[in-house]
Amino acid sequence: MKDGYVRRDVPIRVSSTSPWDVDVRLQHIDRYQLIGPSDIVAGESSRLHARVDLDDGSTETGSLYVELSSDDSAVLDIQPTGWITGVAPGVATIAARYYGAATTLLIRVTAKK
Repeated sequence: MKDGYVRRDVPIRVSSTSPWDVDVRLQHIDRYQLIGPSDIVAGESSRLHARVDLDDGSTETGSLYVELSSDDSAVLDIQPTGWITGVAPGVATIAARYYGAATTLLIRVTAKK
């Protein structure tokens, strides 16, 4: 089973004496993509967003990440809220995870002019 995949045939049982109704909709992530600048100037900030394409044909866009990291925090700082700040000239890769799906985004930090 691929990472990020949830089986659709998961049994859910509710007691016949329960006053609750349960409506469950399982979706599979077909594609996960970070949306952000390819270049940023040192000292400037920008906010990342993400796009998720689901197997039912729908798309969600927004702050769709559970975990974010930069492979070089001396070049690019990232906050859990999705804000990135250029620190020094160079190239950094941002990695993101969202419910088992993973993606990366390469960002180049340039010097102030």
